[in-house]
Amino acid sequence: MPCLDKFLIFGNRHGIRQTILLECKLDINKKKEAEKVNKVNYKEYLTAKDFLYSLISLPKPSKYCQKSMRVGKQRFLLKDEGCVGLERIKELLARLNNPERNLSFIHVAGTAGKGSVVAMLRAILSEAGFKTACFTSPHLSSPLERFQIDNKLMPAVTFVELVRKIKPVIEDMYLESPYGVPSYFETLWAIALLWFSQEKPDWVIVEAGIGGALDSTNIIMPKLCLITDIAIDHAGLIGPRLIDIAVNKAGIIKPKIPVLVSCRKKQVIEIIQQKAKECQSPFERLGKDFWAEIIKRGENSIQFEYQDAGTEKSSFYLALAGRYQLANAALAIRAAQLLAVNKEKIKSGLKKVFWPVRMEIVSARPKIILDGAHNPAKMKALAESLIDFSYKKLLVILGIMENKDVKGIIKALQKVADKIFITRVNVSGRHAAEPSKIYELCHQSGLKAEVVLWPDDALDMAVKEAGPKDLILVTGSLFLAGKIREKWLPEEQIVLGRSLKIR
Repeated sequence: MPCLDKFLIFGNRHGIRQTILLECKLDINKKKEAEKVNKVNYKEYLTAKDFLYSLISLPKPSKYCQKSMRVGKQRFLLKDEGCVGLERIKELLARLNNPERNLSFIHVAGTAGKGSVVAMLRAILSEAGFKTACFTSPHLSSPLERFQIDNKLMPAVTFVELVRKIKPVIEDMYLESPYGVPSYFETLWAIALLWFSQEKPDWVIVEAGIGGALDSTNIIMPKLCLITDIAIDHAGLIGPRLIDIAVNKAGIIKPKIPVLVSCRKKQVIEIIQQKAKECQSPFERLGKDFWAEIIKRGENSIQFEYQDAGTEKSSFYLALAGRYQLANAALAIRAAQLLAVNKEKIKSGLKKVFWPVRMEIVSARPKIILDGAHNPAKMKALAESLIDFSYKKLLVILGIMENKDVKGIIKALQKVADKIFITRVNVSGRHAAEPSKIYELCHQSGLKAEVVLWPDDALDMAVKEAGPKDLILVTGSLFLAGKIREKWLPEEQIVLGRSLKIR
């Protein structure tokens, strides 16, 4: 404590002891008062969070419409849940005096890597001196994780104030709007825009939720559009085919706004490139206009070389593990170049990147990794990246949500997992896949498996069974990884500390 430091320095000379003790008492009182305020703020935060979570439990739309979208000579039908398109979010923002106006956006869509690209680009732009905001989804423990400015989460007191501001608007729309009450995601997106409009950042990086064309975030006019790797996910909403998903993601492309793409699948590239051509948008893609190659891999990082048509080959260090991060890093670098960030700032930004539950090591003994891989493509990429770790046996704690390709996820783990502890995580408004179903598929695949219904118990059992050279991997769902992560960083610490970093 500062007062004790002073006492050690000054001792009891010159009659100063009484003054120092008084300062000590004042410091202690200030600390107690701050703790009291934080407790009040946290209680109010929980109340505000409960209101938002209540929106999840509202009846789901009983009707669906199809909206037509043409790319080239092909016509595609997009599924519109509730038949509201983007009209409901537009009405909500209009009632809030359109907080999205006068903000400079970068829009990021894709199936895999969106969040990582947002984190990398945010780190780079912040390092370059730009006040940088971002909106991401989903969250691991607290809704505040979705709203960040320069690596700091939204303050709890601000969150409470903005929920209070938006609540009567939500209630009015419930009674008056032909489009009905805004969804949970739409409300969070509106809260983000309200905060950003107050803080006036230089850049706002926005991660699309599901899809692109009809995603609530697609009401913005960005300065730059980024599209990461695209694979089969959320097939019931934006599929079922890969080409359908590509069309939906390409829906974020705006007239004459540059488009950067890291996906290398031919049919996906053709769709996105055609959409960019129709919008007269400059188009660049990884492997043709810019390139990257790994030169060294580690448990906490990768080193790679990057080059584009206008620059010489340069080496970069990324403070995130996983081979799959190479394409994401290349996309972030090219985006930063288009935003006129110099190479040294890009390099120093990538060295400081942090993004939780992406091959995140939370314990050394035993070694425990958290990763939110939740579809076959992501799980395959994760399994391939495990070669960078040295271990004897791999013990997997696996929990999967109901709407995911369980069979495909298990297939990706088949060659690397020695034993799987099957669990489930309860998330408001979402349903987990039944552990018995996962167990049966593991059994059919020849995988040793055991059902442990509660995630904390599954972790305890895996830790007890793990030898000194074994590796424990928690995966299958961002929600499961987030739940387990609270062992090291509880929600209250995240909220009051405004940070996701485990100290």
